[in-house]
Amino acid sequence: LFAFLATAVIASQLSERARRETGNANDRRREVERLYSFSQQLLSTDNTAELLNTIPRYIVDSFGVRSAAVWLPNRTDVYRSGSNVDGLELHELQLVHARGEARIGQQVSFVPLRMGVRVVGSMGVGGTMLSRETLDAIGGLIAISIERAGAMERLSRSEAARNSEQLR
Repeated sequence: LFAFLATAVIASQLSERARRETGNANDRRREVERLYSFSQQLLSTDNTAELLNTIPRYIVDSFGVRSAAVWLPNRTDVYRSGSNVDGLELHELQLVHARGEARIGQQVSFVPLRMGVRVVGSMGVGGTMLSRETLDAIGGLIAISIERAGAMERLSRSEAARNSEQLR
């Protein structure tokens, strides 16, 4: 009787662990799917200004956060998902950019936008807790997409200048 009881307890613990690991794997899979969808949205435009205006809305739509904000040091505006500030203050975004370190809180989180080791801006999200890894991945994707859009704009300007010079 004791052998059966011990076997039942061990089997229930193993099945609970397997169920928990399955749930974690499904959560990670959904997170990867969201990141993939987000990256596809970021690649949809080559215009930097349009991209900066739509990134916060993409974050809200893709990850279910209440609000998002993006700030770049070479731009005067803070690009927000909506009209509410929701704790995503300009000062905090500037501070995260200057330090280059993420600040993860209960309701509001800030991460630097990194292009390799160079910090190109900062991002804040409010409302829902996302893992640090997810926030870092979002920040990296945003930095890459901003650099890509800027490179595409520079390429088109140089191509236009070259055509103009050739026409002249």
